[in-house]
Amino acid sequence: MQNKTKVILALGSNDSQENSIVKAKKRLETLFDDIRFSPAIWTKPIGIVSADFLNCMAVATTQTDYSQIRASLKEIERDCGDSRYLRNQHIVKMDIDVLLFGKQKMHEKDWERPYIKQLMSILSK
Repeated sequence: MQNKTKVILALGSNDSQENSIVKAKKRLETLFDDIRFSPAIWTKPIGIVSADFLNCMAVATTQTDYSQIRASLKEIERDCGDSRYLRNQHIVKMDIDVLLFGKQKMHEKDWERPYIKQLMSILSK
């Protein structure tokens, strides 16, 4: 039996925030059978002028490789209405970033954001 890889995800939306987070969570639950979510919190946008973001974190394990996970996450973003066109207008229907895949940390600057630290502390309990 193949070992499972730990995955930590960051979810965020600044348009139809509650609906987008709920929709993404439902889809993620079909992708990962052991996923756990933090509570969602409101944050101010970083680096763009936009509506506030609703953010949450998730932790799960998978036997799927990274490229397949990324493709599935991009599909979930699109299903939530996200597009490059909207992103260019600072509208983020859904953004799902992989912060950790196994031992590989990604999006290093995100780990320093106060809301990420706050949500990670909740998830690690």
